[in-house]
Amino acid sequence: MNRSPYAGEPKTRPSVVVCLDILGFQEQMKAACGNGTGDELLRRLHAALDKAYTSLQELAEGREEARFYDMKYFTDNLVIGHPLWKRLRGLTDEQQGESELGFLFDSLSDVQLVLALEGFFVRGAISCGDLYMDDKIVFGKGLLEAHDGEDKLARDPRIILMESAKTRVMEHLKFYINTEDAPQRGYLLKDADRQIFVNYLHAIEWLGDPHLYTLEQHASVVRKKLVEFESVPRIWSKYVWVAHYHNYYCELIGADELKIEPGCITANISRI
Repeated sequence: MNRSPYAGEPKTRPSVVVCLDILGFQEQMKAACGNGTGDELLRRLHAALDKAYTSLQELAEGREEARFYDMKYFTDNLVIGHPLWKRLRGLTDEQQGESELGFLFDSLSDVQLVLALEGFFVRGAISCGDLYMDDKIVFGKGLLEAHDGEDKLARDPRIILMESAKTRVMEHLKFYINTEDAPQRGYLLKDADRQIFVNYLHAIEWLGDPHLYTLEQHASVVRKKLVEFESVPRIWSKYVWVAHYHNYYCELIGADELKIEPGCITANISRI
């Protein structure tokens, strides 16, 4: 990665801000440390993050926007900051930022998919607001909004758009005569609670022919998680959401044969 765009005098800048958290990681860490497999979990996480970082760098290669973002890891948390660097003439503040958001939708889809295939599902939130970050501190209103969204609204393994980001996307859609042609329609989906979230399985379409195999891998990982957490309802329900999302995406691309079976996401209730 190049020199941080926040380098220099500590001063907040209008930015796109992303806060991510690995779902159920603390429970996994407690269990692993308790049964003596802590180092194994550490190696898995380290390898998964390395793979996600490499994928992100490859995606960013050659793209002008890639010179203008920074990110920080905090064990199971990740913060990404991308200043709104391209000020286009004739646009209001709320109309700015389409290229920055588009780059991050691309990047987050890829990172989320890579981590999911390694068994680490993330939730998070995207905001637009003031931010400063360096090796010592991450600070600003944008961080507060994104962190609040990740903590209170994301709920499931999804990266949602906070109101500040959602407002910009709605403005960007007005740039297109036919919104069906807008790239945002591939990047984003709307959930039952009307939260807009990043459609990370969309990244599968960039793979070409192997994409159905990757979708099959995703289904396999989700099935394992449903079994692993069947006795922890608070977490199991999160993977039920992922299964429903997976099945919706299969319908969307005409791959019904790769859906997760209904029996995997049905509560097994019986008499005592």
